[in-house]
Amino acid sequence: MIHCTPNVHVRLSQKLSDRKVECVAALIGKKVGSDYYITEILTARNEDGDPEKRFFVSLRQMEQLTVQAHHKGCMILGIAHSHPGALPVSPSTADILNCRHAVNAVYHPETRSLTWFNSQGETGCQVVQPSVRKPIFTRNFAAV
Repeated sequence: MIHCTPNVHVRLSQKLSDRKVECVAALIGKKVGSDYYITEILTARNEDGDPEKRFFVSLRQMEQLTVQAHHKGCMILGIAHSHPGALPVSPSTADILNCRHAVNAVYHPETRSLTWFNSQGETGCQVVQPSVRKPIFTRNFAAV
């Protein structure tokens, strides 16, 4: 199960809100048993040559993000990225096939929706309302 605090939702909506290019963030926190607790995000740089349609984070940048997460007593649980403009709200086939982490998310700035997904293509969607403080969000799918 994925546990995510409202503060993380607010930060994701702020950091991934560009409506022209795909933005990227590392989801950090702790894994306890089969549960993932996302407590913070680290902004990443989209290194793709066509950032309006795709995102890419190099191994070198992932290593730097991993060090930052460890300094905070956390680990990288996954990656969140945005689908700006006319791109779909849900993860693309490429997103699902290329995800390398247990927890992944797509944020769609136009609809303010956040879609969680894993490498099996299982998804869960919610609307991010930054002004509303709700209990911790949980998504129950088997993260791999």
